[in-house]
Amino acid sequence: MNRTLQLFFISVLLIFGLILFRCLKHRKLNLKYSLTWLFSLVCLIILTLCPPLVDFIGSVVGIAAPASTTFVFSGLFMMIIIFTLTVIVSELTNKIYALTQRIALLQNRISVLENMCGADKAGKTEETSCMPQKDSDESL
Repeated sequence: MNRTLQLFFISVLLIFGLILFRCLKHRKLNLKYSLTWLFSLVCLIILTLCPPLVDFIGSVVGIAAPASTTFVFSGLFMMIIIFTLTVIVSELTNKIYALTQRIALLQNRISVLENMCGADKAGKTEETSCMPQKDSDESL
């Protein structure tokens, strides 16, 4: 890998690292979700700083140019990041689904209680008479 390309990779990776750490500092990015990015960043910096390692990996895999090896590893890291984000989105989708069901059940419960209060208010003047009474056993 020639020196100009190596300096370009290093500068891009350092700028990306600064942006990543700034987002972490200002809490725009959760540390849990940034670990994959940090791992990828460190691995790419190591690959860029150690040309013999890139040459060795490229020869083992069958890639002739060291720059191509670095780009292949960048693509692999992007695939890992995309997979991680897909898992996170799937977990959040399941949580949203569960919360939506819970909200629907609570709205139904509120509706039932409002209907009970409306029927009780016809003959009573106290507003608290329609509220369900808590049993002393429930508080234990």
